[in-house]
Amino acid sequence: MIHLSTSLERRLLRETQRHAGSWAVMVFYKGAMPCRCELHAEGERLEQKSAPDWVVRDLVEGKEPELPPDAGFWRLLDNNGNCVMQGDGNA
Repeated sequence: MIHLSTSLERRLLRETQRHAGSWAVMVFYKGAMPCRCELHAEGERLEQKSAPDWVVRDLVEGKEPELPPDAGFWRLLDNNGNCVMQGDGNA
């Protein structure tokens, strides 16, 4: 098991929030999650909502968001629409 220092955990959070940006959004998709964030999401977009700092903090801490009905995965997109992280809702 890997243990991170508190200062590194804080730094990772700040960098993730900075990288995602103030216009970051959570997008929920129906379909199969791509195996990497760099790949295009082929599924149908079901819902999109803003991702303020507290949402990004929860994601960095490993807290999966609740998926809407029929959603198979979520993605956090940065200000430019690039995928920062993704998950399938299973913690």
